[in-house]
Order: sequence, then structure tokens, then C-alpha cells
Amino acid sequence: MKAADKQLALRVSTDMYKELSQSGNVSDEIRRRIESFSGDEKTGALQAAIGRIARIIGTPWHKDPFAYEVFKAAIETLLAASKPEGEVRAKLPFGIGSLDDDPVMLGRGLAWGELSR
Repeated sequence: MKAADKQLALRVSTDMYKELSQSGNVSDEIRRRIESFSGDEKTGALQAAIGRIARIIGTPWHKDPFAYEVFKAAIETLLAASKPEGEVRAKLPFGIGSLDDDPVMLGRGLAWGELSR
């Protein structure tokens, strides 16, 4: 922590604390989660909604096929509700060659990059 950083006291439920503790360092995990909301307000709202839906479902989506399908449908619905109008054209500055003009392949490539982290 830098000298200019500020300390914050925070109360969370026992379940939330257990979840945060799984990363090893509660402070770092809270900071990481807060920082993930910075910048784009719509993305932050989407992340928050996804988290709320995961908690409402109750059963971990990654451990139960039915919970997975519920979770997937919810996320697809959230994304569809936020779809921008207009023609789909390549204009993102990724510079990954021929993948630049195929949003599905580009998205899958980005996801595989995250999955391999």
C-alpha cells in the first residue's frame, strides 16, 4: 500500500467473507473487484447484475447443469437488452489480423485468452 492510499473499514456477511477469502488475500480481492467496476458504467452494471443473479440462483452455476443453463439464459438476456443499434462492422483496435472482421471469432479468441490465464 502506498502512503497516499486510504484505508477503508467494511462490513460484509459471513458468506461474502468466505467467498473473498478464497482468493487468499481479502483486501486484494476487494480491491480487484472494486477496480473491475471502474471506467465503463454499463460494464460495471452488467457485472453487478451477473453477480446478483449468481447469488439468487444459489447453486453454483459451474457445478450444476440446470443452474448453468439458468445462468447462461440470464446473461444472454442481459446482453440482448443492451445491444447497440446499427450495423456490425469491424472497428475495434485489436490488430489480430484476419480475425478483426469476425466478431464471433474475435470474442472467442479473447475468451480463450482469459481461460488460459
